[in-house]
Amino acid sequence: MGGEPAIVVGDRKELTYLLCLAAELEHGLMCEYLYAAFSLKSTAGPGLRDDQIKAVERWRRVIFGIAGEEMLHWAVVQNLLTAVGSAPYVSRPHMPHQAKGYPPGCSFACFPSAKRRCSTLCTWSGRKGWSAPTLKALNLPGRRRRR
Repeated sequence: MGGEPAIVVGDRKELTYLLCLAAELEHGLMCEYLYAAFSLKSTAGPGLRDDQIKAVERWRRVIFGIAGEEMLHWAVVQNLLTAVGSAPYVSRPHMPHQAKGYPPGCSFACFPSAKRRCSTLCTWSGRKGWSAPTLKALNLPGRRRRR
């Protein structure tokens, strides 16, 4: 992390502010993962064949697992807030929303599970092996392939 500047927290007020930003970030990510998981089809029909259902259920379990990790991160942030004498912070902006105070290009919006959004979420979570070619190979159901 040689290129990134160190974050120096001068007082409790600044620490509380940064922890509240972290709580918003984790809350937003939780919502996106849960929306993606619940948007996956669970029965065969247009866009999902019978032979694809098991794969979709595996993806759903993985996404729910990641959402659970985000919930744990959110809980840790809440515990840190109470440890420094602040109240828990459970608010978040309405979606879609261009995040302020986060890295450039960071935005939050709930979309059904799609390759582009999965790639963005995996980048946020630091998932290894979920590169664009890997996601392309998934051929997510419900999306039309261009010929």
